[in-house]
Amino acid sequence: MSTTALVVAVQMVFGSTCAVDDEHPEGLEIIYNYMDEGEIEIADQLLDDCWELPRFDPVCFDGLPTWTEDPYDEKYWQFVFYSLRSLRHLLWAYRTTGETAYRDKLLDILNSYVDTRGNTDFFWDKHTTAFRGMVLTNVYWKLKQNGDLDQDEDLDRKLRQKIIEIGQFLAKPDNFEGDYNHGFNEAAALILISENFHEASGCNMDYTATALERLDALMEDAVDEDGVEVEQSPYYHIYVLVFAWQIYDWANRFDIPMSDYYMEKIDAMVRYTMLIATPDGEIPLIGASILSNIRTYKESVMDEASEDYPSTLQTVTHKA
Repeated sequence: MSTTALVVAVQMVFGSTCAVDDEHPEGLEIIYNYMDEGEIEIADQLLDDCWELPRFDPVCFDGLPTWTEDPYDEKYWQFVFYSLRSLRHLLWAYRTTGETAYRDKLLDILNSYVDTRGNTDFFWDKHTTAFRGMVLTNVYWKLKQNGDLDQDEDLDRKLRQKIIEIGQFLAKPDNFEGDYNHGFNEAAALILISENFHEASGCNMDYTATALERLDALMEDAVDEDGVEVEQSPYYHIYVLVFAWQIYDWANRFDIPMSDYYMEKIDAMVRYTMLIATPDGEIPLIGASILSNIRTYKESVMDEASEDYPSTLQTVTHKA
């Protein structure tokens, strides 16, 4: 029986109910580890309305964003800015230091965002939307569980609705890039929103089933039977593996049933990664690869993977 059929069968027999906020399990709100990381320096710049994005010089605004910004006329800047990935620095700084200035700026930006019409093409790029959904899900539940939304019920309601709208957007077949590695992030965002906001799909978990089915299809199309990512680039192979592994690890922790097929492909991808890396962890510069070392590339992720694959320990950690 396919994963989709299994989920649907369970729903038919037992039914389903929406999640209750105070029963929300810790960690369900985040799939990708780096979204719980940040830098104080970047958070401090955001306090002054200066946004430092990777690959670009900081851009300073006269107050909060207008959500029409495009200072470099460059796709990657648009992607990072409109995915709201910079908010992780404010969240991390607040949770690390306890300084409420970081929280207050985060709340100000969120209020600005939920009140915008958000009709620009920058907002609704498929990949950008997926990351924005993941960022906002993490931010929403971290603030919610800390009581930081208690005094602003309007923001709570509007933010939740924005996230549900993102889920509805991602669920549409035309908004899923199944022939591109972006699809892993789009499927991850859909399943994350489904599991954190059951009302997004009418409480019947259709979005979870859809996301699981898409992940299997991605594994079939993006990874050959020998476990090699189809772009034939060791760098992009590891890029896809890190995302695919974190999706599996998150699903496993919360009893979300990944298929045996998905896991077989993960196994094959890990074997290839360890075989192709040099003894010091470097990957060969084949195809579109850039200088990278699997010991430092998303280090915590590779360390986690090595725990399930003891034969990889020496390559990943230089320990026999």
